[in-house]
Amino acid sequence: MRVLVTGAAGRLAEYLIPLLVKKGYSLNFLDYNAERVRERFKKQIAFLEPGEDAAGAPTKARLFQANLAKGDPDDLAQIEAACKECDCVVHLAALLDYSAPRKRIFAVNVNGTRRVLEAAKRAGVKRFVFASSTSVYRAPRYLPIDEKHPVAPANAYGQSKAEAERLVRASGLPYVILRFALVYGPGFEEGFRYVADKIKEGKMVLIGSGENRIAFVHASDAAQAVALAIERREAVNRDFIIASDESVTQEQALAAIADALGVKPPEKRVFKTLAYAGAHYSMLKRKVGLSKSILTPENVGTLCEDRWYDVTKARTVLGFEARVRFEDGLHEFISSLEKKS
Repeated sequence: MRVLVTGAAGRLAEYLIPLLVKKGYSLNFLDYNAERVRERFKKQIAFLEPGEDAAGAPTKARLFQANLAKGDPDDLAQIEAACKECDCVVHLAALLDYSAPRKRIFAVNVNGTRRVLEAAKRAGVKRFVFASSTSVYRAPRYLPIDEKHPVAPANAYGQSKAEAERLVRASGLPYVILRFALVYGPGFEEGFRYVADKIKEGKMVLIGSGENRIAFVHASDAAQAVALAIERREAVNRDFIIASDESVTQEQALAAIADALGVKPPEKRVFKTLAYAGAHYSMLKRKVGLSKSILTPENVGTLCEDRWYDVTKARTVLGFEARVRFEDGLHEFISSLEKKS
């Protein structure tokens, strides 16, 4: 089986690709920075060289470069070539930047997905695995949230993922949609670094009661879910929430981070309204160039809103089971953050 991975230089791909290599898949890679993909995986993967006959080197990975957001003729040709002879497309490429303009987010996450879908359909791809997000549920109507919950995104990123999901379903391709909860692990730094730095400085606060639950999934578990989505016949034309079944409150999460850092956990509390106001002010300062802060209202919401997911469907149909417990994965993650400081 030949599998195309888009966004191959991205963070989740760094966990997924070695897993697919181990499973013996033939691989195509598509990214806007092909050289970064080659450099990252050169010790694990033999790449087809420019001009080398693919028929004579079927086990070598094929590398393609395109900007999915632009849709220039050269980009479209690369997308077409990347999908050619593939049995499955794993579409990881996306822009996850809550501070980016809505137009740019939709250009990548919606229009880019449309271009890959169209090329995949022309190539006769047999399965399209789409990496979505629980951001499509940002305004929960009941808890725990399951796959029957109405899609209710509250920001441009969540809205772009919801629209991309609609395109996937309407494409006519057999698909699997994976809605990932908050992914953590080495490489997934945004948001986490801010919190870790504030805890280390003794400046982090609990927002609201601290009793709200936060849904995590370790990056290695997220990669395992993708591998299952490629393989499981029962998963076709279904969507799945991918999260750990652990129940971790905000207070427990911050205490665990503090423990991993060897400092005292946060004790002071602020009202949610004040935290959201601070995030909006932080965003305003960033917009006018007075701050590089990454604190956004979405970051605040992730910390203080109660978001809890029912993963029964992923367990029973997809065969997914989160293997990494939060505290175990967290110590490795914090260690990686410390090394980069």
